[in-house]
Amino acid sequence: MKSIKNILVALSGLVFIFIVVGYFFPNTREISKSLVIGARKEHIQPMINAVVWHGEVTFETVGDNTKVTWTESQDFGNNFINKWLGSGLQQLKQMAEK
Repeated sequence: MKSIKNILVALSGLVFIFIVVGYFFPNTREISKSLVIGARKEHIQPMINAVVWHGEVTFETVGDNTKVTWTESQDFGNNFINKWLGSGLQQLKQMAEK
């Protein structure tokens, strides 16, 4: 019985730490990615706008090329679980870019 009580106390402590740390994460998260495409804005803008459902896409002319930037912003409020998930999204983006 004593070992079960110790396990429950340890688990409760871990859950408490998980919750407290989650509240210190930022309430908002922004992920952005840019890519230079060898075409003019008029040619690629309709195709990109057709496949982007979330976020904001900006187009910047760079000579004969176009720099396309996609930005997704999320507001997690005070939900510590969503804040943990948002932190994971940022790390996932960094791993995908390597």
